[in-house]
Amino acid sequence: GYYGGGRLADRFPTPKALLHLLAAGALFVLLVPVLAGAVGGRLAPEGQPADLIAGPLSAALSLFAVPGCLLATVSPFAVKLLSWRGANERVGTSAGTVAMLSTVGSVLGTFGAGFVLIPALGLKAIFVLVGLTLLVLAAVGYAILNEPRSVRAAGAVLVLGTLATVLVFGIREPVADYEILQRETPYHRISVLQRESSDGREITVLLTDGAPQGAVSDQGERLVYRYPRYYRLERLFCPKVERAAFLGGGVYGIPQCLADDHPRAVIDVVEIDPEIERIGRELFGLDDYAGRVRPRTGDARMFLAATGERYDLIFGDVFRGRQTVPP
Repeated sequence: GYYGGGRLADRFPTPKALLHLLAAGALFVLLVPVLAGAVGGRLAPEGQPADLIAGPLSAALSLFAVPGCLLATVSPFAVKLLSWRGANERVGTSAGTVAMLSTVGSVLGTFGAGFVLIPALGLKAIFVLVGLTLLVLAAVGYAILNEPRSVRAAGAVLVLGTLATVLVFGIREPVADYEILQRETPYHRISVLQRESSDGREITVLLTDGAPQGAVSDQGERLVYRYPRYYRLERLFCPKVERAAFLGGGVYGIPQCLADDHPRAVIDVVEIDPEIERIGRELFGLDDYAGRVRPRTGDARMFLAATGERYDLIFGDVFRGRQTVPP
């Protein structure tokens, strides 16, 4: 995109050409949420997970290569037009100005997306907001040129932006009948499903980014999966538990079982995503253990480094599948 933009800027050094590229890039940004579902569904055979490396790379290229290239043409075009206005005597200043603004935008975009936009708006709305902002800038640019074709182009851009926005928000992501909750946080895409287990029980499953984090059955069993049952090794290594810490919340099933085994124990559960705690209260009976199972929001490593408590038992459960087991 940078190279192509430089070639085009040398060949067509006009503001109108820059605005065409900006508008095209904006429209492709608006289409990303529309295409995301279709792209994700084609990355792997039905019922099988996508490859951990090839899947994300293929999705990123499919969704962002075209808008990324189109928007990358803007910087060399801006350098060309700014230096052209200065009779090519301030090329260095023009390039430095564009690079400075680009870097400032990158920093603000990185921190703004992670800490402000994703929690406040969600990903779909962010793409729409960015696409519409770029389209409005293009429309303003067309209007400033004040040519008959440019004015018509400004109107067309705004109409296309409106239609694309209606299309984006009109397409609802498919939600299965058994999905009772779906939330997006800075840390996870959270889903809660109700489905039948292999032995015929109804279970409620918590997933983050598609990976199961725990489940409870309709019969009140909190340890549906096999791996959480290994917490019972504490009976061998730590028969007396007065204080315990669990790193990772999930459905809070293991700390609840430990609280049943040791009614006088105080158990801290450290979970980085506050939404997991809220869902634990809503759906997984966390409030029934108030005072005994104490949720803590934060990074588990930092919690352990800062706490002044001493624990009889610490249970590490912050991994997500086999691929992401922390040291």
